[in-house]
Amino acid sequence: VGDSLIAQSGGHNELTAEGLFLRGGVYRETGNVTAAVDAFERSLRLAPNGRYARVAHRHLAELYASLGDQAKSTQHAQAGQ
Repeated sequence: VGDSLIAQSGGHNELTAEGLFLRGGVYRETGNVTAAVDAFERSLRLAPNGRYARVAHRHLAELYASLGDQAKSTQHAQAGQ
């Protein structure tokens, strides 16, 4: 069953990327900006075109803006369109 779930989801990286995306959301909601950025960035490295990639980019744009990094914020805002 586990292998079939991995095959259906596009592979292990996609499952891990989804978990990291969800973790990033929890960190974001609890105000842990640094951990949220790390989780979303790791998610995108594993699945740059994954199911949640656009939303991860949008979250990163918001988070980087809150950190004062306008260049990274703009980069992720454009990638999240």
